[in-house]
Amino acid sequence: MEKVLIISDTHNNSNILKSVLALENDCSIIFHLGDYYEDLDKCMDYISGKTIVRVSGTFHKGYRDGSVSAIKIYSVFNWKFLLVHDVNIISSKIQDVDIIFHGHTHQAELQRNNGRYFFNPGHLKQKFDRGSEASYGILEIYTDRLKFIVKNLKNHVIFKKVIKNMLEE
Repeated sequence: MEKVLIISDTHNNSNILKSVLALENDCSIIFHLGDYYEDLDKCMDYISGKTIVRVSGTFHKGYRDGSVSAIKIYSVFNWKFLLVHDVNIISSKIQDVDIIFHGHTHQAELQRNNGRYFFNPGHLKQKFDRGSEASYGILEIYTDRLKFIVKNLKNHVIFKKVIKNMLEE
């Protein structure tokens, strides 16, 4: 099993980011889905030895001018993930990925659309933003299933869901 911390929209709030990194220090992989992914650079004590996969967000100069990749593909076991900040930039022609991870809306959700799952962990901008409390995701990756967990800053589970072989359980 691999455990992934999934965060988005940290917007230079290093206090909240560090508290989440400390709470979830057993995650071996961190996905940062943009808007101030450089915030992780200020947290070297928390991320040392971890695999970091990150994409730029709409506030990043490289995102706007195309000099930094806005989309990344990352695989673990037999699962293939697409990471992006704003899901609206994805071409409908993108095939062969199991889950699309995105941020931007600051709303935590896991939804299925046209046979594909989309996961947004929410935001770590501040305690509340755009009507939603701060939240982040944990993904447990097994060879035959994925377990999604969304938590708030008090480490309480907001929701969880298991997907097995791309069929809901």
